[in-house]
Amino acid sequence: MFDTDDDTTQAFEVHLKHATITVDPDDPKTPSSPVYTPGDPVDPDDPDGPTYPAEPGTPGEPIDPNNPSGPTWPATPTYPDGLKTTDLNETVDRTITYVYEDGSEAAKTVTDNVQFTRTAEYDVVMGTVTYGDWVATNGDTTFDAVESPVITGYYADLTQVDETTGLTADSGDENVKVTYKQMGQWVPSFPANTPSVPTDPITYPNDPDDPTQPLEPGAPDYPVIPYVPGFTPAGPDGPLQPVDPTDPSKGYVPPATPTDNPGEDTTINYVANEQMATITFIDDTTKTDLTVDTITGVSDATST
Repeated sequence: MFDTDDDTTQAFEVHLKHATITVDPDDPKTPSSPVYTPGDPVDPDDPDGPTYPAEPGTPGEPIDPNNPSGPTWPATPTYPDGLKTTDLNETVDRTITYVYEDGSEAAKTVTDNVQFTRTAEYDVVMGTVTYGDWVATNGDTTFDAVESPVITGYYADLTQVDETTGLTADSGDENVKVTYKQMGQWVPSFPANTPSVPTDPITYPNDPDDPTQPLEPGAPDYPVIPYVPGFTPAGPDGPLQPVDPTDPSKGYVPPATPTDNPGEDTTINYVANEQMATITFIDDTTKTDLTVDTITGVSDATST
């Protein structure tokens, strides 16, 4: 290493590179756990290769017992905080709950999550941790759109939960609640004291393609308003039309449902039909007609 020039002092520089350890997200480290175990191979894949040195002395004790203020034996280095699972892995969650107005479950909860990971570089000399960029697992940074289910007899306040794109490790969790309210009904109404008439309301049918709306009239198997002899049913816009104009006994086409408020009931007023009767007065002795009177009224009414 020396040359032949005795008059010049030779200068040498030794550059020491800091030892760094790459910590992967699937192999996090517990704070204060040892960086290595003395005697273990430096390269786990080469068990016959160099091993980590054993501690030559008790950590903290002076290397030279005769110089208690001199250098001391170092302890086996340990990992700092910042390399735990939660430091290298991040999950953003979305939870969609479906409930009735009273808070009870209407449908099964739907969940989704997007995961991010990053590596860390631990500088053993400085004791510092430097992180890499967050990377989305499989490149997925989106919560997909989720359509709300159709529940018979109820309507939802959301057609679907829209997709969320561009999620990052710093994005907050999403909690979405979809509420279902009772669908409105066609409610029959008859004049007071009318006997033997149907009184059960008919719930609006659901639109199978839109959980927020009732089905519009004209669809196959659409409900009909019952026929009641002597009465004509009427909706908000007037008398209803028979399903079969030649046979009213098959029922009537319901009025349109209130799409702006599917929970609003629609009253079906059954109006008594006009009736006509004749009264013939007969001489009981001669059996001849004396006079004929015509009277009018409505179904189930009493003549006077």
